[in-house]
Amino acid sequence: PVVGSGNPHAPILMVGEAPGVNEWTDGIPFTGKSGTLLRNMLSDNGFTGAHLAFANCLMCRPTDKVNGQDQDRKPEPEELKSCMGFLLKQIALIAPYVIVGVGGTTARSLFGFKTNVPIEDIRGVPFYIRGLTLTRRRINDIIKGMLKCDVCGFPEKIVDEDEPDYITCSDFC
Repeated sequence: PVVGSGNPHAPILMVGEAPGVNEWTDGIPFTGKSGTLLRNMLSDNGFTGAHLAFANCLMCRPTDKVNGQDQDRKPEPEELKSCMGFLLKQIALIAPYVIVGVGGTTARSLFGFKTNVPIEDIRGVPFYIRGLTLTRRRINDIIKGMLKCDVCGFPEKIVDEDEPDYITCSDFC
């Protein structure tokens, strides 16, 4: 399993969907082509390793066999549900001030949004994580409005675009 990486007490936790082939091989989240782009965008905006922790909703790589080869696929709801308890414990232990769900699957799984809600409609809207048990310190932070949850588009959408002008860092400023 790919359980996470980064500062175990980071103020910012980036949560992705599931490991791809690179993450599965490396044992570290966000190390593929789009994950590297995300890390570079964060770094370019002043967010260093001390600020960041990385995790995934699903700890194992979801694949289907296509012509005898493993091909990445979107995680099934049952798979995501099976790892949710572990992810919630990770979040409680890290106790970040900001949790960013990367991509629509993460927004739906972690934050409970319906499947038909576009990421553009929920970006920047504060919300809570159902089932998250926090320490008294973090509960006080929530009451003071210090714990923020947000979503951003998945970097793969940027990597796959033909137009380099499409790349923006607005989510990370």
